[in-house]
Amino acid sequence: MKIHADKIEAPPQHALTIRSVKRILAAVPPVWREGLIEVRLCNSLEHAPWAFFHRYDGTLTIHSRGCSLEATVTTILSELAAVSLGLTTRQRHQLSEAEAHRIHHLIEPLVEELLPAITPAKQSLGYHPSRAFHPVSLTEDRASN
Repeated sequence: MKIHADKIEAPPQHALTIRSVKRILAAVPPVWREGLIEVRLCNSLEHAPWAFFHRYDGTLTIHSRGCSLEATVTTILSELAAVSLGLTTRQRHQLSEAEAHRIHHLIEPLVEELLPAITPAKQSLGYHPSRAFHPVSLTEDRASN
């Protein structure tokens, strides 16, 4: 399966990385990925967050620029679940309240499992025991100048 992200020349960035998409697809049931050949992180700001799985050509297109990680993951999982259940998910088509409720309960455990796994770790600038402490002498620097 091919996964690629369109190049972006200006912010905002994609909500997901290619690694995150791989992790999401690995976590879903195999029937949800059936027929999937290519995943594209689209650079369009239109429709975001939005995902569409076109079964005929095997392409999952994801619009995620400027969106929250949770909204993007929920959108992708909803699309994959809906298609596997045979529900219509064309652009600008809204699921019925019953269908949306059914999908929400189906994907909720996956969203809760995936979010912590794909959320980027915040880097600390403070003290960490694995980093060596090297004191700096300001007097030596001044003497050498």
